[in-house]
This record gives sequence, structure tokens and C-alpha cells, in this order.
Amino acid sequence: MRRKKRVIIPVIGFLFIATVCIWYINDYYHADENVLESLQEKDSVSVTEMTDGLYLDGPGDDTALIFYPGAKVESTAYLPLLGELAEQGIDCFLVKMPCNLAFFGQNKAKKIMDSYEYGHWYLSGHSLGGAMAASYASGHLESLDGLVLLAATVMCRNTIRRRQKSR
Repeated sequence: MRRKKRVIIPVIGFLFIATVCIWYINDYYHADENVLESLQEKDSVSVTEMTDGLYLDGPGDDTALIFYPGAKVESTAYLPLLGELAEQGIDCFLVKMPCNLAFFGQNKAKKIMDSYEYGHWYLSGHSLGGAMAASYASGHLESLDGLVLLAATVMCRNTIRRRQKSR
């Protein structure tokens, strides 16, 4: 009987944790149904699907912004904001994160920057996406022109300051 308990209790614990994780990952904020309609009104912006998300190509060709969504937020929820930026001449890359959690895709900016040619690169993110963007930026200061944060708590703030002082 004791042997069964030694096996059964860890199995039940594992199943419980797995169930909670699956529920947590699948419970996220969905984009509004009208999101795509807002982009259809913009003649100067085209949206292209890429492996890691969406590319919003506007009239500009020198500046690009890579955007990391917030935790548990469907990436397309940010299309109206990024559509406005693209319309103003800043091409935007909206990154789709695995499980809608940016810490699983923190280095996706590198792949995008290696695949496209722009004179100026900016990295941005909301909430956890902003924290992960800042974390990525702290190790790649030479390839970025700026970091834009939307409601992000950045714990690596001192890391960025230390690297800037050492330059």
C-alpha cells in the first residue's frame, strides 16, 4: 500500500500541475472582432503574415519597430496601434509569442533584424512583452536606436544603465 502511495501521489501532483498550466496558457485576452476592420481603412498600410507574426508595411522604408505583446494577450489586439505607426512611416513587426507569453520568444527580434534591412530599429512591448524587449535590448544596444515601453515593469533597468556607462 505504501508503494502505491509513493507512485500515485506524485502522478496526481503532476497531472494537477499540468492541468493548471494548460488552463493558464489557454486563458488569454482575445482581440476585438473589429481589429482587422481598422486596418482595412488604411490604404497606405499592407499587412503580411510571416512565420513569427505580422509585418505592417507602410509608406516608410528607413525605420522599423518590433513589438512584443503583453502576457496572455492575443497579438492581433495591437494591430490598431501598430497600424497607426505604420501609416506614419514606421514599418512594424508584430511578434506572435509562443503560448502568448513573451519570455518564450525573447530573442525573436534578432531573427527579424537579420531578415530585413532598415536604417533604424526600435524595439517595443507591452507589460511582460516590454520587460522581455528591455531584456533583449540590454544585450543588443549597438543594433537598436531605441526602446518603447507600454505599461512595462522593467527589472533589468540597472543592467541597461551599467552597459551604457561602460561604453
